[in-house]
Amino acid sequence: MPRKQERYCAGLARNALQCAGYLENHRFDFLGGNPTPRRPNGTALPVDAYYPDANLVLEFREGQHYGDRFAFRDSRITATGETRKQQRQKYDKKREDILPANGIRLLIVYDYQLSGGYDKDIRFIKEAIKELMGNNSLIYNRPTK
Repeated sequence: MPRKQERYCAGLARNALQCAGYLENHRFDFLGGNPTPRRPNGTALPVDAYYPDANLVLEFREGQHYGDRFAFRDSRITATGETRKQQRQKYDKKREDILPANGIRLLIVYDYQLSGGYDKDIRFIKEAIKELMGNNSLIYNRPTK
């Protein structure tokens, strides 16, 4: 289900931007994960959707990013030696810091911000993009935590 919502949101942003398409799970060389024993240089982290024409990344945040939706998985230890929850938080922050530092706009949308009704959702996304582009900002909807 989360993947379906993510794609729905990515489609909304594509329509709002009036662009031909987007790259799903795109990886930037400068946005790397932590080193592990198998990958000492880390690996490039994916972003949910990248719109090259607008130089914009969409990150869709489901419950596991801000709550305890998958609490049963959060305590699992990753290859970097931290819990999955700690790693997710670190990587979310890394995207929030590194993408704008490289001149890429970042639009963060939380699942609870979408109603599932296309008209209402496209208005929300259009307003978010308008605010992001109009203020010449690099990040929209940055969590306050």
